[in-house]
Amino acid sequence: MMPHYKDTFAKGTWVSYRPEIKLHDCTIRDGGLINDHMFEDGFVQAVYRALAEAGIDYMELGYKGDKKIFSRSESGAWKFCDEDDMRRVVGDEPRQIKLSVMADAERTDYHHDILPKDQSVIDCIRVATYIHQVPTAIDMLKDAHDKGYETTVNLMAVSTVQERELQEALEAFAKTPADVVYLVDSFGSFYSEQIRDLVATVFHEFVSESIQHLVHEMGVRILDRFPQISEISFAAQNRTRDPFAESEDDPKVKVYSDPFNAYGEITLTMAREGGEAPA
Repeated sequence: MMPHYKDTFAKGTWVSYRPEIKLHDCTIRDGGLINDHMFEDGFVQAVYRALAEAGIDYMELGYKGDKKIFSRSESGAWKFCDEDDMRRVVGDEPRQIKLSVMADAERTDYHHDILPKDQSVIDCIRVATYIHQVPTAIDMLKDAHDKGYETTVNLMAVSTVQERELQEALEAFAKTPADVVYLVDSFGSFYSEQIRDLVATVFHEFVSESIQHLVHEMGVRILDRFPQISEISFAAQNRTRDPFAESEDDPKVKVYSDPFNAYGEITLTMAREGGEAPA
């Protein structure tokens, strides 16, 4: 069995209960992409009540689509999430479940259509953006935050974003009031803990005098274990301890040096060829 190596930043394992993780249901918003957001009020209300009774933390009702871009004759109410439509379904009574909407960068008239929080049933504005729209997304986050909302940002199609640009975008979002940053793609999923555990297992089990060989083996096993990953990159430094002395009575008793300062960096990028992991 592969052991779990909990790092110093982890708050728990991916199978444990972690109260800081919230459940966000997007049935209506995401499902609206199939039927042009033309859900009947009774259906949306039934989903709302079911989620509330189930203890779900957030329900996403739909989009805040710009009416200058999208037509009410071609799209249902949940493409726009006007206050009257939302209140007709959820009412004005106190709620345990919070409500959110998605606001697409460059497709939302956010200055006009997103009202101050005290005039809306919405609790959270989730901004969705592609890499070339990041400046607009940042302004949208500030606008929603200043109006009193919780805010999140979805950076879309991250598999197509260059690493340098992704780093710059994340650094920019870190300076915004966004409560959560999502990295979004549609090529399968995995947990970061699973990758960390596999890397740690290879490090402890694989015997090689070459750090390059060790890093290559990590890549081989990750691509073999997770078929949804098409490419993986490493940046490694050798900071292992060197043996200093060994007991004459018991060879298992050894003394090791402190890790030496690393000189340079080992980088490696591995990709599948024809859908197959490298050997």
